[in-house]
Amino acid sequence: MDTSLNLHLLQQIYVLEVGLQVQGRHLLNCLNLSGITELRIGDVIATGTPEGVGFSRKPPRFLQHGDVVEVVIERVGTLRNVVA
Repeated sequence: MDTSLNLHLLQQIYVLEVGLQVQGRHLLNCLNLSGITELRIGDVIATGTPEGVGFSRKPPRFLQHGDVVEVVIERVGTLRNVVA
């Protein structure tokens, strides 16, 4: 899964690494989520964000009017948003 801002790659992570952690302990990933609940077309799984954005960057970088954010998941598609 790649996230870019104005065509500059900011984040890159394998979908299998995306999951829920509590106090550094990995509890759940996207693969075993489907064993707990039925996933349907259009469902959104919100897991937070990997490193590389906002206040954690040096220097910090925040979204501004007109920025274009794209999230690409291989074999799934691209989500593109323009910041209003």
